[in-house]
Amino acid sequence: MNRKEIEDKISNGEYTYGDVGIPGCHYIETLFIPVTEIIKTVSNDSQYRSKNGKRVKDTVPQQVEYYKDQMTNDQMSSKDKLPTVEKLDSPVIVDGHTRLYELIDGYHKTIAVESNGMEGYAYDVYSFDNEVRRSVFQQQMNCPSQTQQSTQDDVVKNMISLIDQGLVKKSAAEVTKLVEEMWPHKVIQAKQRCISAILYETKIPIAFESLTGEIAEKWYEKRGLSPAGGKIDPKTKMRVVTVHEGYETRRIIDAIAAFKEQDGTQTLFRCYVKAPGKTQTVRDKRKKMLATIKRYSEAQANVGTTIFPYEVEGFIPQQKDGVDRDDFTRLIPVSEIK
Repeated sequence: MNRKEIEDKISNGEYTYGDVGIPGCHYIETLFIPVTEIIKTVSNDSQYRSKNGKRVKDTVPQQVEYYKDQMTNDQMSSKDKLPTVEKLDSPVIVDGHTRLYELIDGYHKTIAVESNGMEGYAYDVYSFDNEVRRSVFQQQMNCPSQTQQSTQDDVVKNMISLIDQGLVKKSAAEVTKLVEEMWPHKVIQAKQRCISAILYETKIPIAFESLTGEIAEKWYEKRGLSPAGGKIDPKTKMRVVTVHEGYETRRIIDAIAAFKEQDGTQTLFRCYVKAPGKTQTVRDKRKKMLATIKRYSEAQANVGTTIFPYEVEGFIPQQKDGVDRDDFTRLIPVSEIK
C-alpha cells in the first residue's frame, strides 16, 4: 500500500476506532506518519516502554511476517487497533531524521512497515495526562480483555516499574486502583494476589504461582507434592515450573532467562492444558502446546536471542478426555504425546 491508499482509508474511516475510552488517555486524530518521523527506541526500562533491544527480544517473527503479508495484500483487518504514537513536545534529530512522534504501541506493525519498504502507515495520535496514564494505555493495548487471565505477571512488572520510577506511590489504595484499571476483567482473588505481589515484591514471577488449574492443584495435593512455583528441586538441581497453556508460555520463557543469568539453573516444565472442546482431545491440545513451546524457542533464535535451557518433563494428568482417562497417579511423559 502506498501513502495515498492509506490516507484514503483514513478519510473513509476504515482504519480506526479512535478513542478507546481509557481515562487520562486522549485520542487526537489519525494520520499517515512516515516511519522516519517516529522514535521507536525510548529511554526507560518499564514493561512496555523498554529499550529497543529488549523489545526486539519480545518480537515474534511470525507476528511480523503476518502483518507484512496483510499489508502487502491490502488485507489488514479493520477490527485491528492501529498502532499508536504520542507527539513529542519538541522535535528530535535521530540518525539524520527529524523525529516528531514516539511509538507507544504497535511495534510489530511498525517493524512490518519498515520490512516491506513502505514509507509509513496509519497511526492513532494520542496524548496522555502523565506517565502513569501512558503505562495504563500500553497495558490495555498489549493485554486486551480476552487475554487478561494470562497477564498477571505483566501487570506486576508494569506496576513495580512505575513504583521504581517514583510515578506511583507504593500504597494499597493507589496500587489497587491501578490494578483494577489494568486488569478490569479478572476475578477479585486473582487481583488480590497481584496486588500482594506488587506491594510485597514477590521474588518468584507471579505467573509461576497462578497458572495451575484446579485439577493440577488437586494432583499436586494427592501426590503429596508442593506446586511447582519456580523452586529448585534438590535432587535434580533444576528449577521446576508448572506452565499452563496460552499466552503466558512466552512470559515464562522470558522469566527463566533471568534465572539462568542469575544462578545458572536449568528449568523443567510441567505443563497443563485446559479442558478440550468438542473437536479436540487432550492429546491434541498437548501436542499443540509442545509445538508452541518449540516455536517460541525458534522465534528467539531467529532474532539472535540465546535459547535458554529448559525441557518439558511432562503433563499434569487430566481426569478425562472424552472416553479416555489419564492415569492420575503419574505425570504423563512427552514420549506418550508425540
